[in-house]
Amino acid sequence: MAFSTRSHNCFAQLGSISFFLSSITIVGLIFASGGAVFAQTMPADEAIVRRLDSAIAAHVANGFTGSVLIAHHGQVIVDKSYGVSVKADSHPIYWLASNSKPILALAIMKLQEQGRLSVDDRITKFFKNVPSDKKEITLTNLLTHTSGLPHMYVAEGVTDRNEAVDAVLKLSLQYKIGDGWHYANTNYYLLAAIVEIASGKTFEQYIRSSIFDPVGLRDTGFWGFEENRPILPPLNLSRMNSLKPTIFKNGRPVANWGYRGATGLFSTTADLYKLFTALRNEAILSRESIDQMWAPLVFIRHDPSSDVYSGLGWYISMRGGKRTAVRHTGSEDALGHNGVIWFYENGDALVVLSNSGERNGSGMSAALSSDLSKVLTDLN
Repeated sequence: MAFSTRSHNCFAQLGSISFFLSSITIVGLIFASGGAVFAQTMPADEAIVRRLDSAIAAHVANGFTGSVLIAHHGQVIVDKSYGVSVKADSHPIYWLASNSKPILALAIMKLQEQGRLSVDDRITKFFKNVPSDKKEITLTNLLTHTSGLPHMYVAEGVTDRNEAVDAVLKLSLQYKIGDGWHYANTNYYLLAAIVEIASGKTFEQYIRSSIFDPVGLRDTGFWGFEENRPILPPLNLSRMNSLKPTIFKNGRPVANWGYRGATGLFSTTADLYKLFTALRNEAILSRESIDQMWAPLVFIRHDPSSDVYSGLGWYISMRGGKRTAVRHTGSEDALGHNGVIWFYENGDALVVLSNSGERNGSGMSAALSSDLSKVLTDLN
């Protein structure tokens, strides 16, 4: 099967990560600890193991805390946590920030398979009184960030769906519809509302029943619906406590439309890998839907090792006209949580989640992922 991540300047955090692992066996174990923890390894190429550990240790020494999962040829070979306290039989839970967006895209594709919408539908099918300059916006425009809507947080703290939609539709378009790629959370506020309208369920009910439960994602959920799960706190609690009370109050997230679709999910590295496996096995979507979702629709940029396009909710890496990986990233600076997801065409996967915040305007998970890729690329 063909395969291949709220964040400000989300895509700018993506590095070029392409790797193929060979001739190594790494058995990763998670340990409860306040410091860096490295995988125990079976005898293999110890030099490679030392290089991987060295790359991670440099970031841990520089303040990285979080979890790393790497899979190769269908097997998890690295599954480790650093500087976070967690039970030995569980995985730390992180807020996904903009890595929520590709999961929303799965829901849109599922609704299309159920005949409840099409990605070619205009938003006028779902919303009344759409301003004339926005009547031609389609779901594909929203999914690919080509609607012309500006990147603003107008739905944050809004608890009424219609009010949130109206706040978005009142915004002036900054670009002509379909005129290139321009990242905007506002696209995904509208998509989350469309999920509710098309499904007849709440956003949370539909995502859980159509994606989370069938795949067995036990530690993945929604802002305002944590159900006492032990989500890792950020290292800077004062920033989280400074959020508006319509977003975070009395030590608890408050459900609102700024945290549906564009951001607001929490998960673990293990659950995200389960999701990847389910996609590979066509347990969530058909091959046709996956290929449509991961088609390179809008060119974004040239990277040294690939061309990068926007698909439907995902970023697509292409080399020589062929898809090599799909990916996304996210950073919630007020929470200090950020992450990177890479799903590779050859079945490999890389997931890095962190609660250690940003450095130089980028989530520390992105910097670690970039350095790990340099080590792993050398294995070719």
